[in-house]
Amino acid sequence: MTSYLHLLDYLGDLRASDRLDTPPGGTAGCELSNIYLCIIAQKAKTEGDPLEYLRRIALKLHKKMAHGSWQNAAFIRIASWTTEFQRIAA
Repeated sequence: MTSYLHLLDYLGDLRASDRLDTPPGGTAGCELSNIYLCIIAQKAKTEGDPLEYLRRIALKLHKKMAHGSWQNAAFIRIASWTTEFQRIAA
């Protein structure tokens, strides 16, 4: 299975698998976060506006976060993914 350093690498790979084993950017340090992030990345690939989709997910996670939780680890990764989009736009 191919791994991706960045979410944008995955989104731009037309031959990418529909199923990820590791989220773009590598493991988030928590198995539950990794599974969730793979699902989010896969869904972002089918969205018309992946950045807007990531922002919606981040907002949902922000409301559920607690220090050290899997949601916190996922939120941090999604925040880095949205930063990737901002770098391209600049």
